[in-house]
Amino acid sequence: MEYEEMFKRGMALVLAGIALCGMTAEAFALQRWLDVHNQSSYTVCNLYISHVDARRWGPDQFGSYCLHPGQVMTVDPGNQQGYCMMDMKFVFADDSYFTVSNYNICEETDYYIK
Repeated sequence: MEYEEMFKRGMALVLAGIALCGMTAEAFALQRWLDVHNQSSYTVCNLYISHVDARRWGPDQFGSYCLHPGQVMTVDPGNQQGYCMMDMKFVFADDSYFTVSNYNICEETDYYIK
């Protein structure tokens, strides 16, 4: 009986692990990159992205590049701890900026600057 009980407990742990792995794989399967389309007449030189619960902006997604009018750039903000909802800060070449709150990058894979 002791072996039977150990077998049942072991199988329960294995099944729980399989279920957890399935949920984790689904969560990681969500797209977390974004195509930024500059349809404005202004040059954008910085894009900062953070998940909605973060207290600080993440690193500049454009690095040393600027997004000129008519250009498209793909950015990958990283895993962001599994979040889909992001806040974004776009900074123009003249240092003016605008922010976007609660943008779902798992569902909306393109952002258009107009």
